Amino acid sequence: MKPPANQHQSARKPSPRSGLVQPEHGANGRQPVLSVPIREPVAAASRGSCSAFGDYTHHMSKSATALAKELLEGDPGGLEELRIHEFTDDESAHDDELTERLHADFSAEFERVQKDLTKQYGPPSRTGETDDEVIPLNGVFRFAVWEVGETQLFAAASHEDRGVPILLMLGTA
Repeated sequence: MKPPANQHQSARKPSPRSGLVQPEHGANGRQPVLSVPIREPVAAASRGSCSAFGDYTHHMSKSATALAKELLEGDPGGLEELRIHEFTDDESAHDDELTERLHADFSAEFERVQKDLTKQYGPPSRTGETDDEVIPLNGVFRFAVWEVGETQLFAAASHEDRGVPILLMLGTA
């Protein structure tokens, strides 16, 4: 059955395999280039939780050392999230006290990750509190880099700008 002419039909549908929303094939029959992650409240609730800060916080279920091992077994350039804090509204995103508490909380968690990775890979070759050329993130406020064979393993906490998530990431270069 065809919808009435005045109703808009969505040109996007969820991909059954990837969980991404993809535009339908265009008139030229080509596969679309752009894909956007679906944000479903039920799915999100199963992966994360509301934090003590009143917003959505997502923690990875694997340990930092398990993720590091997986990253080091793969090709350089891997990037995995350990924790993400997403602000739910503009008011919380612009709350300076909340942001300071979150930065302190992420810094404490970063220190735990650094301690665990140091037990496994020895002391980091360098640490810092600003962006680093190896780390493909903006707004880095804590980082550590380990030399593991010919690969560089890094842990980084970053917050690029107000309103964007605060991240604790692990990666290789």
